[in-house]
Amino acid sequence: MAQDRPAPTWFSVTIMLGLLWNVFGVIQFIGGVGRTIDDYIAQGMPARQAEAMASYPGWIDACFALGVLGGTVGCILVLMRKPACVPVLALSVVGFAAMFAGNAAVGLFAVMGVQRLVTLLFTLAVALVLLGCAVYARRRRIIV
Repeated sequence: MAQDRPAPTWFSVTIMLGLLWNVFGVIQFIGGVGRTIDDYIAQGMPARQAEAMASYPGWIDACFALGVLGGTVGCILVLMRKPACVPVLALSVVGFAAMFAGNAAVGLFAVMGVQRLVTLLFTLAVALVLLGCAVYARRRRIIV
């Protein structure tokens, strides 16, 4: 079934920027898999922060993966005008929200500082905006 309405320019630009943001996140995720304390220190991270980053639970990494992979696939589905974009982008939000909660629970914000907090809040906000765009597109029959 073809879409009933064309997508507004702001909508397409938002989804494309969201796709780029999530692809960047996928690259960050892949680059972070298997990093050791020494890897983080070699990048200039203080020892206490490097130890925290290298030792936090794997489920937080899984939440990050869910967030960025869900965001990437969800944006692609939006661009393809597929209704499945809504639940996929919702999974992305769940992944980022769980990642945020996990960071708080294990004390990473205290160790890493306000930059970590702001980065994760921004990431969660982007995921919510992308989900909102997908819902908007469904309601406006841009995606049917």
